[in-house]
Amino acid sequence: DFEMMSLYFHKQHYWFATVQGCIVARSVVDFLVRHVFFGPCFIKEIIDSFKANLRTDVFLTILQNEKTGEATLSFLLQVYALFYMGNEHFAYWTALFSLLISVRGIAQGCY
Repeated sequence: DFEMMSLYFHKQHYWFATVQGCIVARSVVDFLVRHVFFGPCFIKEIIDSFKANLRTDVFLTILQNEKTGEATLSFLLQVYALFYMGNEHFAYWTALFSLLISVRGIAQGCY
């Protein structure tokens, strides 16, 4: 997501960069509110997950929120923005690769 935001800025697609930045900011604020300030300690959950060699429920919830929230919004933006990247080969292939990664994340989040 940060790669796409910097790519949009570099290619002077400022509206796409702004929307991508809002998507990332929404995800960060959601993470901070749910899991740092008002939820269980995130670092403790990661340590417990690695000690037990299993993912805890809180850790899986964090991953699920990212896959179904941020990945979906980024996917929709990338599908729309991909058509504006057609005349720049590197930007087009980077956006297409990021689009495929978003599809994979959404599919994993749904199943």
